[in-house]
Amino acid sequence: MTTRLLRLHTPTVPLDPARQPDPGYAAVAFLAKLRDALRSATKSLHAERSGVPRLFFFDRDAQRELAAGEPSKPRIDPKVADLIADALTLLPASIEARRAARATDGLRDAVVAVAKGHKPARELVELLDVPDDQVVLAIHPAARTGVRVLIRGVADVNQLHVLLADLLPGRRLDSRVVDAYLDADPDPDAAVMTARFQMFRPSALQPDGTLPRGFAGSDHWVWGEQSPAVLPLENGERVVLLGEPAFAAEWDVGRKFSRLPAEVERIESLGRAEVERWIATRCPAFRSAAPVRQAA
Repeated sequence: MTTRLLRLHTPTVPLDPARQPDPGYAAVAFLAKLRDALRSATKSLHAERSGVPRLFFFDRDAQRELAAGEPSKPRIDPKVADLIADALTLLPASIEARRAARATDGLRDAVVAVAKGHKPARELVELLDVPDDQVVLAIHPAARTGVRVLIRGVADVNQLHVLLADLLPGRRLDSRVVDAYLDADPDPDAAVMTARFQMFRPSALQPDGTLPRGFAGSDHWVWGEQSPAVLPLENGERVVLLGEPAFAAEWDVGRKFSRLPAEVERIESLGRAEVERWIATRCPAFRSAAPVRQAA
């Protein structure tokens, strides 16, 4: 049974589906316009800087950049900046629009070209990189539990950490923390999250099927500020291993993109036998009778 954790808000007035435009289709023309405007802005910048004698520069910052061989920071036209701002409003509100943006040929490259000198453009690049429609397999080898989920709008590993902890067996999380990582504003009285797990790449798994303790496996850690897109892909799904926290890590509760709601669907829960089979295919020294620790 699939469980949706995102609360859906029903409109007061019923909508006629036949009269509602598809958000992704409706965004196509805007996204192409944004891409073309960014490309033009980049070309204008290059034309302004290329082949012009230093004597004709009256911008001291530009002179220093030229002398140092550094690219000039883009000076974004206000109309282009407005298009970027519109995209930062549109994309968090619609997964269909985000899908259309990722499918718009050349859009991400055009945003990257101006992102170094423009904070909203950098934010737009990060938003485009948020993995939607990704299947994540989370395995807790010591507890012999696991879960396979479909995620949308999950921007960083800390957010994934909380949403996985809410699905796996163990002590329940404060619902206000979970809500803040779905679609609610953070509650000041539940503003700090304490790590339930140490999150590892699958390469951390040792020959006996255990994970390194303490700081021994730090080369394989997945860090909280990273995107879930850093998790390795195996058979079309991203895989993360969960172990005991190496230290009492804490962080401030809140979504990286406050206007971007998250959704997680449980595809299936894995029992002990399934987890042990998964481990055994990778670990020649694994023994199913090994001591089992409970998930936090």
